[in-house]
Amino acid sequence: YFMLTKNFAKRPWSDWKTHTKFENFNNTTMNNEEGFLHVSTSFDSRKNIVMDPIFKGGNIECSFGEVVLDLRKTTLPEGKSLLNINCLFGSIVVIVPSDWNVQLLGDSAFGGFTDSRYSPSHNPNSGSSLVIQGKCLFGEVKLRD
Repeated sequence: YFMLTKNFAKRPWSDWKTHTKFENFNNTTMNNEEGFLHVSTSFDSRKNIVMDPIFKGGNIECSFGEVVLDLRKTTLPEGKSLLNINCLFGSIVVIVPSDWNVQLLGDSAFGGFTDSRYSPSHNPNSGSSLVIQGKCLFGEVKLRD
């Protein structure tokens, strides 16, 4: 009690609010160029709607945060589009149209990759598909429609 009152009692509250160590601790970047998406989030939450006419793939890195990626307003090119995901103590939700072919290929430890779509579509006649691969440690990667 004596140590705290001597060192901290005479500082006004406004000094404590402006001199915090973790003031700008979150770090979020997003690039979207020619159909490729790159999202990197640390200690923050990010919600993205992809408005490009064609989604070709990208990278998502999330640590101690949440990323929601909505792909319902875009289409896939012919062939396979690759979305790389790295999730550490976070959550990534990818929302896709119900008629897309999506494959979840991921390694997880104390977390998981889950397909939470109502009716997962596996249309073999479609020439386009989205492959989601990556790693998830102590987090969750969820696919929804």
